[in-house]
Amino acid sequence: MPRIRAASPFVLVLVLVLTGCGQIQRDKQDMALESTLSGYRAALRWGYYETAWGYLHPELREAPLEADWVERVRVVGYDVVQDPVMADETTATQVVQIDYVDEEVQRMHSLADRQVWRYDPDGRRWWLHSGLPAFR
Repeated sequence: MPRIRAASPFVLVLVLVLTGCGQIQRDKQDMALESTLSGYRAALRWGYYETAWGYLHPELREAPLEADWVERVRVVGYDVVQDPVMADETTATQVVQIDYVDEEVQRMHSLADRQVWRYDPDGRRWWLHSGLPAFR
């Protein structure tokens, strides 16, 4: 009969610490996503489009924000239709409904915005990769 040796307490502690470190990192990443989504929502909701534009991945904002809708769109509603779904450890997708008024013609519009967010582990932040909403 083979002898079973008990693992040393050091090995057990090491395994627990390494497992816990991974969970702590995922928790920090989840909190960063929550904070990013909240900040982006507030920027759009209160008409801070330059701030919202700053959430775009740097490759998507090589030129300054120059959109014809910036001066005439007022967001009046922002509702999460689908909470963030993690496609993998670094990609999250969220669907929101945005209600807005085109102040030029005083007409209410609504759109569904499917947002794709990707985590940058080096910068420890989330970037919007799907672009700003398609206000028309």
